[in-house]
Amino acid sequence: MCVVLGFCVRGEKVCFDSCTTGLVNNLFGNEDITIEKIVLKLEEEDNVDNYCKLYILLLFSVFYFPRTSRTVTIFPFSLLDNLQSLHRWNWCEAVHSLLVKSLDRASTQFRQQKNTGGLHLACCVVVLQVFVWLNLNYVYCIENLEVKYLCC
Repeated sequence: MCVVLGFCVRGEKVCFDSCTTGLVNNLFGNEDITIEKIVLKLEEEDNVDNYCKLYILLLFSVFYFPRTSRTVTIFPFSLLDNLQSLHRWNWCEAVHSLLVKSLDRASTQFRQQKNTGGLHLACCVVVLQVFVWLNLNYVYCIENLEVKYLCC
C-alpha cells in the first residue's frame, strides 16, 4: 500500500479531529471548503507556499482522503502549515485507518439492511483495489489481445 501511495510507513499519527484549523483553513475565511473552491483558490493564489499547500490539500481531499460529503471538514489543516514537516506524519496509516472505518460503516449498513440501493466508501479505493489484487492471487493471461482475469 505504501509503495502505491508513495508514503512512508513511519511517523507520528495523523489526528483528523484535533488539528482542524491552520493557515490553509484561514485562506477560505468562514466559507465552506469544497473541491471546487480549492481549485478556484489555486487559480488566484500568487504566493508559492500557499499554492503548494492548497495543491496538497486538493491532492489529499480528492485522492487520499475523499469523503462522501461535498465539503472538506475534518482534515488536519494545521499539518499543512509547515511543508517541510509533512514527512513526519504517518499518512499511510491515516489512509488505512479511513479505509477500515469506511468498510466498517458500510458493513454495518449492509447487515442492518440500510441503504439497500447502494453502499458508499469514503476512502482511497485504490488501496482497496491493490489489496484485493495482491491478496486474492489474481493472475492475468492474454488470449487474442483480450485480458482475462483468473483466480488461482
